[in-house]
Parts: sequence; structure tokens; C-alpha cells
Amino acid sequence: MNKLALGRACVVVAFAAFFSAAPLTAFAQNCPLEGSGTRNDPTQNVLKNRKDAPATFTEMTVTEFKQAFKPNLGLPRTRAKFTGAQLALVSSGELRGVTLTGYVQRAVKQGPENTNCHSTTRTDVHIWMYSATSQNKDTRTGLRGKSVVVEATPSWQDNNPAWTATRLEKIGADRVKVKVSGWVMYDPEHPDKMGKTRGTLWEIHPVTRIEFWNGTGWQDL
Repeated sequence: MNKLALGRACVVVAFAAFFSAAPLTAFAQNCPLEGSGTRNDPTQNVLKNRKDAPATFTEMTVTEFKQAFKPNLGLPRTRAKFTGAQLALVSSGELRGVTLTGYVQRAVKQGPENTNCHSTTRTDVHIWMYSATSQNKDTRTGLRGKSVVVEATPSWQDNNPAWTATRLEKIGADRVKVKVSGWVMYDPEHPDKMGKTRGTLWEIHPVTRIEFWNGTGWQDL
């Protein structure tokens, strides 16, 4: 084999190895806003994957948030089954930005989801916020049933590398007050989790800013 042919063969082998090694996860950042999958809810995912921050924010406590947005509207679990009237119930709220003040109860890194094209690495950080806290981890875990779920999505994590589940769990364990800002979104998929692992079906999703109280002022995480 001459040198030119050998060089071409090496390039082909290298490209084949690269693409076969990580066909999805390496390019998950190119996942469309609609997500993918057989049980996908593309309209819901477009809301979850918003990449621009709201122009304005309304500051609220967890209690005020749950009063402002009725926790369970009793809607179908997928947006494809919403009527026009049902869409109208949620659409005005989903144009709003909110800054939620409270305490992190728990934070976990999610597994693969349709929203993120089933990537095993580019996944949401799922955070529970409530107005009270405890030094006891089991107590904080139990408070999830009263909490608001807020989600840090991969595209926002890209520019905020400190938004990890480990760091947020530490903030929760240290009982540090936080402000979480982002888009209001109604997630109809989990009515069975009400009172168990969420206090409302309304979320802050995606989160666009996280601040914590450092003792003298608010500091960006």
C-alpha cells in the first residue's frame, strides 16, 4: 500500500472509531428544542429548553408562588391532548419570569430523558425549593412534597459550571438561602407526585440564574 492510500485508510478508520464511540452523547448539544423519542412531548420540551432569559422577573416566596399559580389544573398529561381553552389556562403564566426565594431541599442529576434526546451526560439538575429548611437530610427529603421543582437544563449549565447537584446539595445541607430565577412552566406529567415529591405542577423550568446569600449580600452561583 502506497503512502497516500495508507493515509486515507487511517483517516477513514479514525472517523469511524470517533463516530461509533459516541454517536449521541458527543452531539447531544445539537438536540433540537423539541427533544426526541417515541413518547416525546415536543411542545412541552420547547418550553423546557428555552435558551433566552425572561426580560423581567417577579420576586416571590414559595408560598406566594403556590398562591399565584393553582398547583394542579387537572389537565391531560401531554400537551397534544390539551384543548384550546386548556392551553389558554397555562399560556399566560408561561410567559412570565419569576425569582423564587427559599431553601434547597434536595438536588439530583436526572437520567436520560426525551427532552435531552436521551443523552446520558447532558441531563437536567432537578432541585426542590421550599420556604423552610432543616439540618436533617430526611426532613428536607420529606419537604419535597411541599416544594416547588426548579430545573437547571444542560444549555444553562454550560455557562454556569457551578450548577451541579453536588454543589446545590451542599447549599441545601448548609441551609443557605437562595434565589432561583427563570421561566414559569406547567408540567402536567406528574399529578401522581403531588404531596409526595412536589407541592405544585408549576415549575421554574428552565432556571436562568441562581444566587445565594453569602452573609452580606446575594452572590451568583
